[in-house]
Order: sequence, then C-alpha cells, then structure tokens
Amino acid sequence: MKTNKIFRIIFLSIIIIVIWNIIGYIVEKTFRENITSKKKMYCYEQYDKNVVNPVLYVEKRVYIDSLIDYYQKMEHGNMTPMFNFPINSMPYDTCVYVIGYERDSLVAEVICYYDWGNTGSYRRGYVYRNTLHLNPPPKDRILKK
Repeated sequence: MKTNKIFRIIFLSIIIIVIWNIIGYIVEKTFRENITSKKKMYCYEQYDKNVVNPVLYVEKRVYIDSLIDYYQKMEHGNMTPMFNFPINSMPYDTCVYVIGYERDSLVAEVICYYDWGNTGSYRRGYVYRNTLHLNPPPKDRILKK
C-alpha cells in the first residue's frame, strides 16, 4: 500500500515535469517566432570619424531621456558627452528586431539574440533611433582587433 502511494507520487511528478517542459518549449518557440517576425535592423553608430562603434542601450524606461540627450549631443559634435544610465552595449555585427518606437519615435525598443554568456541568449532594451540601420556596418569602417 505504501509503495503504491510512492509510485503514484513519482509517476505524477514525472508527468508534471514532462508537461512543464512541453509547455515551456511551446511558449519559447512562439515567443521567438513572434520576435523574429518583426523588422530586422542593425545597431551601430558612426559619429566619431565614421568608425563603426557599438550602440549604448538602456533596459529601463527611466533612462530613456538620458539616452536621447547623450546621442543628441554626439550628433552635434560632442564626442564625450556625460550620461546618467548604466553602460550596456549592443553588438554592431548582430541584427536586432524592432518591437516598437517610444517617445516621439526618438528611441526604439529592440530585442537582440546573441551569446551573452551566463546571462542568457537575448537582451531587450531601448536604443536611439538614429543608430538603427537596415544594413550591417560597412566592413571597411570596422576597426580590426
């Protein structure tokens, strides 16, 4: 009788784990398909002597105004503007998917799939609109490491 109860608990646990994994797979697949159906672009900036540089992005809306101010100063020639947001950068050689635009279309919400190491496979954040491009960066303007 007691072994029958233990067997039922183990069997029920295995069923729950299998169902959990199947649901997780379906949710992740649907999410990825939804994201990859969005507009595909590249994030990089060339304000400093037409050299390709990675783009800074913010994850929280509270930093959007500071991000806009930072890039507008760079557009007007200040190559070392002050900023008030955490430093995060998008890789310039990997595409991003544009989820939508914010604040009078000055920033875009994007998702980037990339190997971010132990912290996951994608990043979601806001980038300055003028740092988005339809094509990857020109190879002749990328500095060699």
